[in-house]
Amino acid sequence: MLTENQKNELNKKTCKVLKSKESFKPEMAKRFSSSDIEKIWADAEKRLFDMYAGHTDLPKGVSAHTDNFIFPAAAIYLSMKEIDKNRSAKQRALRMFFIRKRRALSAWILLSALTTSILQRLAVQN
Repeated sequence: MLTENQKNELNKKTCKVLKSKESFKPEMAKRFSSSDIEKIWADAEKRLFDMYAGHTDLPKGVSAHTDNFIFPAAAIYLSMKEIDKNRSAKQRALRMFFIRKRRALSAWILLSALTTSILQRLAVQN
């Protein structure tokens, strides 16, 4: 059982480590809504705290890897997986539909810009 002081230290450590992982959020935003990301982050914080609390006796060499890389990655992944599992298949299909449409629109805009550029060059040459 952890003392109150140990819990406070683990909580500070958890917050500090997750703060250093916030660079993952833009990548997560490609797949999840901002409200889902906040839920993921809150759940990951709880999971990470539990991982730290359950593994306080790891050797220093091992904890260097687990505390900064393995545990945070696992906590975030498991939280994302939980949110993704709770989505309905219909929501995922709808999201994929709009992603494909956005890609098609981007390709069309690029093709249109290239065509315009080529036509302008041909007009200048004539």
